[in-house]
Amino acid sequence: MIARAVALAAAAVVTSAGAARAERVVGVLDVRGDGVSDVVVARFGEAIEEGLESATGITPAPQVRMKEQLASTAWSVSCLVGACLAEVGVQAGVEWVVTAGLTGAGESYRYTITLLEAATGRVLQQVSETCAACTVDDVASQATLATMGLIDAGDPGVGAAIGAARGRGKHHARTLRRASLAVLGVALVAAGAGAYFTREDDVDVGYPLLGAAGGLAASGVLMLGLSFRF
Repeated sequence: MIARAVALAAAAVVTSAGAARAERVVGVLDVRGDGVSDVVVARFGEAIEEGLESATGITPAPQVRMKEQLASTAWSVSCLVGACLAEVGVQAGVEWVVTAGLTGAGESYRYTITLLEAATGRVLQQVSETCAACTVDDVASQATLATMGLIDAGDPGVGAAIGAARGRGKHHARTLRRASLAVLGVALVAAGAGAYFTREDDVDVGYPLLGAAGGLAASGVLMLGLSFRF
């Protein structure tokens, strides 16, 4: 029972850590602009790629590379969401893709950056913000940070799975902690009984009981310590 609880708790921690370390290839699929120059769109796209490069746990695929890999495939530039993105995942070798759009009017800009799962085309995360009275560099800085935030948020389904794994780990830790306290309780009773029989000069019974109490106490302390490591 105790060994099973320890094994389950350890498995939960390993599962959680493995999920957290899982690395995905994320590609910049499309960056478009409306009411802004090509130079501004290019800087906006660079800012998004800088956000991917700064994010942890992923391998970024820049837009230039994505275009080269998709140039002679069945994928169409009109496909930016939905099941048709599966072709992108297969041909470009990416798990997630980023699409972005920037509109401008004077010194005000509005951008939308979307993170999608290539295999299904479903939207994982999205951010849409307005930058009023901003320079191009201001917008670029915001886009970089927003992209990093999208990657950090990631797949809500994976986040829920990690949270569930952590919850199971905590549950098993509590189980182990309760078991350790029970073992310590038995050790205390055995120690009391051993002391009693020793005082009564019945050492044949007292000493073994005291020895067992010591072993149980050591096991209980070890189990208690392990329960706080999960």
